[in-house]
Amino acid sequence: MDLLSRRAGTLFAGGLGALLVWGVAVSDAMPSSFDPGEDCELTFHRDHATARTVSWLPPRAVCDFGSGDVRQFIPAGRATGYTIVFALLVALTVLGLVLIVRRPAGGATGPRNLRFGQFSLGTTLVLCVLGAWELVGAIAGVLGGPPGVLVVVVAATSSVAAIATLLDRTYGPSTVAGSRRRGICAGLGATAAGLVLVLLRLPLGWIWAPTAGATTYLLITALQWVIASGQAGTASSSR
Repeated sequence: MDLLSRRAGTLFAGGLGALLVWGVAVSDAMPSSFDPGEDCELTFHRDHATARTVSWLPPRAVCDFGSGDVRQFIPAGRATGYTIVFALLVALTVLGLVLIVRRPAGGATGPRNLRFGQFSLGTTLVLCVLGAWELVGAIAGVLGGPPGVLVVVVAATSSVAAIATLLDRTYGPSTVAGSRRRGICAGLGATAAGLVLVLLRLPLGWIWAPTAGATTYLLITALQWVIASGQAGTASSSR
């Protein structure tokens, strides 16, 4: 268990990477998104086909040739295999995440109580990281379909939370013990704000999404400083 705890980050990142590969593999096994009907016709050597994706888990797509002639595009055995592999990869990824959360927090890595450092550096990093993940998400959506996008969302949230935690541990307020909690909160809020703008499909929303995430990070960290300052003042007055 100690070895697993030390390798928790590798376990989690490896699980996410494997899930992304799984999404690409399943997307490739589905009928082509460009011309699914033609893909069905070439696969079964029939004419006038209509293809539709029934579900991604278990992976299932059908080809309808009319008159009740409906065929499974993905064989049942392969679909079962994909499902089993997905369950194992999810278990591996969740195990890595649990071990990361349960791992004891390390000591401070630099001077603390530096608001400007946390605000300026954190906002810039979150903006750049969310912009990079947005590009990766667009590529994953084409290659891996919805599962690929979901993996990218989880990876983006985890990376932003990790950055926020590291910055809080280095520059943030109060004690190191609360850095992970504050970092996770800031990371979740920043990613959620960016994701909402993407899902709303606003004009140029893909440009504003990283900005919204960075702004949300700034507001959350500022609120955390206010709360920490209030708690410090209360503790001092009670002595």
